[in-house]
Amino acid sequence: MGDNLLRFAPFSSSADASFWKVLSEKKLNEFKLDSVVHEIYGQYSSGFRQNLPLRLCVGRESFSSDAKDARSGQQYLMRGQLRSCNTFEEFKSQDVKQVAREAIQKVADAIRSGEALKDNSLLHDFVVFTHSNLKKYKFFYWFCTPALTPSTPATLASPAKPMAESLTQEQVDALNTQWRDMHIANLTFSCGIFRTKEGSHGTLSTMGTVSEADFDGEGVFFCICDPGAFAAHPGWPVRNFLALLSHAGASNKTVTVLCYRHRTLLGEINSASSIVLNVNIPPFKLEADEVPFVAGLEKNPKGKFGPRSCNLASSMDPYKLAEASAELNLKLMRWRLKPDIDLEKISGTKCLLLGAGTLGCNVARNLMGWGVKHITFVDSGSVSYSNPVRQSLFLFEDSLEGGKPKAETASMRLKQIFPSVESRGVTMSIPMPGHPVSDATFKNTMKTVNDLEELINEHDVVFLLMDSKESRWLPTLICAVEKKICLTSALGFDSFLAMRHGVYIDESKDVKEEALDDIVTISTTAVTVASTLADSKPKTHMTAGCYFCNDTNQPQNTTRDRSMDQQCTVSRPGVSMLASANVVELMVSLLHHPEGVACGYLNAGDEDASILGAVPQQLRGSLATFSTALIGGAPSPYCTACSEQVVTSWRVDREKLIKSALNDNDYLEELTGVAELKRKVDEMDDLDLEFEDEEEEEEVVEEEEE
Repeated sequence: MGDNLLRFAPFSSSADASFWKVLSEKKLNEFKLDSVVHEIYGQYSSGFRQNLPLRLCVGRESFSSDAKDARSGQQYLMRGQLRSCNTFEEFKSQDVKQVAREAIQKVADAIRSGEALKDNSLLHDFVVFTHSNLKKYKFFYWFCTPALTPSTPATLASPAKPMAESLTQEQVDALNTQWRDMHIANLTFSCGIFRTKEGSHGTLSTMGTVSEADFDGEGVFFCICDPGAFAAHPGWPVRNFLALLSHAGASNKTVTVLCYRHRTLLGEINSASSIVLNVNIPPFKLEADEVPFVAGLEKNPKGKFGPRSCNLASSMDPYKLAEASAELNLKLMRWRLKPDIDLEKISGTKCLLLGAGTLGCNVARNLMGWGVKHITFVDSGSVSYSNPVRQSLFLFEDSLEGGKPKAETASMRLKQIFPSVESRGVTMSIPMPGHPVSDATFKNTMKTVNDLEELINEHDVVFLLMDSKESRWLPTLICAVEKKICLTSALGFDSFLAMRHGVYIDESKDVKEEALDDIVTISTTAVTVASTLADSKPKTHMTAGCYFCNDTNQPQNTTRDRSMDQQCTVSRPGVSMLASANVVELMVSLLHHPEGVACGYLNAGDEDASILGAVPQQLRGSLATFSTALIGGAPSPYCTACSEQVVTSWRVDREKLIKSALNDNDYLEELTGVAELKRKVDEMDDLDLEFEDEEEEEEVVEEEEE
């Protein structure tokens, strides 16, 4: 008898992280200290590879109130009880066997009443005991799947055999098709009767059609979806199915049980692992006061009967979840579209935003979208009543009582949006040419200069997002010297600029003659000046132009003697969105160029410059024409911010350079040679130059030929 004894493979629980997430939310918001038993759903499936454990799965859908929402795909429903314990001591003191006894009594009642014939999920019951430590996101749990047991064990009349030895291929195909259709139509379906006759492909019916004659007839297969994966043993759900058959009239009879195991791959149903058992069905005492049962307690990882634990602190913490969710789109981008994109490099880039206004707020949000986690704001202003509607990091309350400091407030709001970001705000007024300082305040000015230099050195990328032109001069100079990625974004009424600066290198290089028109545009005689420059072959130590390279004037105080509309950046609201998006995307593309910040002014439209496409030196956009021009800007050897003369002065005596640049409106022009160029232009304007027209030139040529 021992060799013929029917043995069953037990369930092994599989709780998805989403199950614990929903349980945590319900414990906090609904269950609280409530110890009421909660009805949930579980699922199991079949068709796994041989010798794999049976999986009782619970997830977010387990808490659904509707069976339709609780079942997914090819899964089969199980009815369950959730017993949430408030303390670990309460969890340990649970009378597990008594709870299992109550659960199996419900199964016995469903069989006796005939409800289990209609709703097969009533045959598959389980209980899960839990205790949730929500401070540490550690969960203790114990699953049990109680099963009815007969007075005498069920035995096999013959060894188990593959389904293919009992059914023809046509019958297998018919069973597969009918089972699939019935499973789709009936949410709680998991078992039925497959009746075959000689010359017939067979018909599948629900258990509600069973009669005693079925147990005596030939060609009748009592089918159940079996999650087991062993060739000689059925899975745990077959236990209660045998009790259902016994009560329906199979007691003390030998019946054919088909353990149906299937899975669908590429639209094809594969049920080749199904097995057929000829089972001697014993009687089950379903009417007894205490129904015989086995608790079906799950073993812990040590192989002993006892609870398990799950530590999800890293994934369940809402900050970690927010971080993982924010990275999802970027990871999908790398998985499918751009496998070579370096997300870790982007995420590790430290960004310094000089300016926390309209551009600063939008740039910060775009950087977060790319996964940048280190963002520092520098600004000297406070939030005003007009700011919140355009500056996306501020609220109305930030403008009350004189307004909160912009830099610190922007940093605070950034952390509220994405807690994983490392952000700080620094209130600082950057020294600017044309804004004089006295001897008494110059010491503090130099402290600010040194503090700014330190901030720039602490970061990898610097964004110049200020309102005034002159405020960009000092950080442009420092970034050039320190070889930092420096990006500028500026706004007009309906236009914008997004550009990357070059960096200072030790080896000088020739300036391309075709770039000279971009360098000097002083007057109508600029062509003559450019020609003169071409003859002298000027040198530059910059890899590309900066914001000031095309300017022929020293930065001045642009806020003096100006009306309100001239002091404020008045622009169409959408311009700042476009400018900030373009300047951030330019940074990401530059990070992926093989030469990085030293790549120079490339062919602006070269789509192969980086794995993300072109890396233009400048983008100039216009909403008036809804167009964007890509420009490669050459460096100027006469630039008032990044030329060799200015860089050398910074390195030799920065105090003299700063004091002179701030107090003397002509100093930088004299230092760089721009003033001398202007004097030459003035001299050329005084010359009485005559130019012959084309007709006169042709007459001269004809006379010479004659």
